[in-house]
Order: sequence, then structure tokens, then C-alpha cells
Amino acid sequence: MIDKYKYMFGLEGQQHFLRAAIDALEPIERALKDDDWEESSVSFKNNPTLYKRQEPTAVSGIEIVGGLAFFTATCFGKKVFDEFYDRLLKRPVGACIDTLLEKISFQGNKLLEFRDVVYFEDLDVAVVVRILTRTQGAKVIDEQLLEAHRLAHAYLSENGKKAPIHCHRVVEGKVDPEPQLFISIESMRNEEKAKMRASRSYRPNRI
Repeated sequence: MIDKYKYMFGLEGQQHFLRAAIDALEPIERALKDDDWEESSVSFKNNPTLYKRQEPTAVSGIEIVGGLAFFTATCFGKKVFDEFYDRLLKRPVGACIDTLLEKISFQGNKLLEFRDVVYFEDLDVAVVVRILTRTQGAKVIDEQLLEAHRLAHAYLSENGKKAPIHCHRVVEGKVDPEPQLFISIESMRNEEKAKMRASRSYRPNRI
């Protein structure tokens, strides 16, 4: 008997974002349950690579309006690639992002983030795809998400594990072909926040 695919949701951001995100995620959760996925937080909370603190964060006050973390777990070497990613494609992620973009007001250069995390148990590596956008387009978003996962799979197949986290970003439609490497989800978040603060605090000298 094949084990069920496991998943867990996580949210971070300010209260107005969290309220909207809970409603927007309902169609994804229904699709997962209909496709026989199993909700399980134990697989992720006990894993130091995937663990992240759960206290409220001020990410939305820096640059990103809000973030969603969606976790899945499977085995890289034991599952058929096309079958697993076909199941990923069935999730209405693009529709979820479109719903959030309709409900949330943007200021300046802020973006919405959807973070998709697939942990491969047999390789002890997590693939993170970060969708960063303020532009609606459910079909295109879903295609870009799958493209990023396929690039990540191809990179792992050719190069093997280079770090506990292989992260590919999709920023306003542009997919990173090469992964950024991190030691954990927590370190990835902390490094990104530090970069954002540094970029905001830097001001070139005026002549």
C-alpha cells in the first residue's frame, strides 16, 4: 500500500491578511482531501530542516504583504515524477492567489508570497518554490509553479543535494532556473528578512 501524501498549511502576516488567507485556502484543502492527501503536522514540526517558529511575524511590514507556507512530503526515488506533479497541479493554487489579490490592497512595491515546500524524505532535502507576485492570472501562476518544481527536480536529478533547502523563486512571472541554497526554512526566512531590511536602510550618498 502506498503511503498518502502528507501536507500542512502555515500562514504568516498581519491580521487582515490572515483572515483573507484562511478563506482563500479552503478550496485547496478540499482538493487535497478529495485527492486522498493526509493532513499531518508531525512530519514537519519534528524536522529541523522544516521547522519554523510559529509566533506572529512582521513580514508584511517589510516588503511582502503576506506569506503562505504549504508543505508536502514524499520520496524522490520511490514516486513517479509525472504522477506526483500531476497531483500538485490539481491544487487550485493560482485561484487561491487570485482571491487574495482581490481582497488585499497593495502599497508601494509590496508583493504577495505563496511558498510551496516539498520535502523528499529519502534525500532529506526540501524544494521550496516561492511565488512572489501582485499580478492575477491563475492559469499562468499554476503553470509557473509546476515549471519551478520541474526545474528543481531536474537540478536534483543532475546535481544531487547541495543543501537541506533548494529554493526556486518565481518573481512576477520570472522563474529562477538555479536554486538558492539554505540550511533550513527558518534560516531562509531570517536571511530574506535581513536582506529586505538592508535594502531599505541603504541610501546612496548624494552629490
